[in-house]
Parts: sequence; structure tokens; C-alpha cells
Amino acid sequence: MYPNRLKSLLRDGQPVFGTFVSLPEPGIVEAIGYAGYDFVILDMEHSPIDFSALPTLLAAAEAAGVVPLV
Repeated sequence: MYPNRLKSLLRDGQPVFGTFVSLPEPGIVEAIGYAGYDFVILDMEHSPIDFSALPTLLAAAEAAGVVPLV
């Protein structure tokens, strides 16, 4: 199991920054991670993101070092 960087930052009282993603595009998730955001929310309720898109979006988040919240 990987350490959760987001939880560590919150536990230490540090500010965290993130954003919502509403398009099933892994490149967007990677760009958010490379831009320095701490987390990304993959919005499956109000967007066209479905379960078939999750594996590539989660892989993109891991590659970019950003914590995904689904």
C-alpha cells in the first residue's frame, strides 16, 4: 500500500490544493498532477466519467503523483 501524501499533509496541518475533473481524459489528470496540485476529484456524478474510464484516470494520477478522489 502506498503512503497517502494527502493524509500526511492534512495531518501535519498543511494546506492542500485540488480541483475537479469532469472529462475522461488522462492527460488532464496528469497535467493537474504535474502542475503541483495535491489531489484531483474525479467527478462521476455530474460528468461523462464512468467506470470504464477509471483505470486510465487512476493510472494517470499515480504517474503524476496526485491523489485521486472518486
